[in-house]
Amino acid sequence: MHVHMPWKISQLRAYIKYGTLDSKDRKIGAALDLSTSVAGRMLLEFLGIRLGGESLKKKTPTNHDIWIKHFDKEPVNIKAELKDEDQKVLIDFLHRSNKIAHVTYDFRMEDDGKRDGHESIPDAVRIIERLLKDHFYTPLGLELLDCDDLETMKR
Repeated sequence: MHVHMPWKISQLRAYIKYGTLDSKDRKIGAALDLSTSVAGRMLLEFLGIRLGGESLKKKTPTNHDIWIKHFDKEPVNIKAELKDEDQKVLIDFLHRSNKIAHVTYDFRMEDDGKRDGHESIPDAVRIIERLLKDHFYTPLGLELLDCDDLETMKR
């Protein structure tokens, strides 16, 4: 986990740190968007959160999933710990993450003019990092680090 999680944190931060979809090279922006979206979804599932329809639900892990309970920590209690605004941000983010990870078309945008979730990325990253700190890193006496942090520590 000392290598795996910093890679996921780096992927989560990639879009905000290195580019946007409006960058000169849209291929790089799209790759960063995909990286952040997929890593965010994986980390939320690690914390016990998934998207179910248009609301956040408790994620029940499969036999091969490693998740927060493997470290004797409790998953996020969605209703008690996430304000309505934060839930909305994560719903939009996870909706986008699910669409971006598959070859699909988002009829939701056409049907009711909802946003595609792109705008939710910065707030979603902030919320995911907070949840990781509160539920995983701080209780284990660890710091939330990405790969850049590990490189800096080596010097």
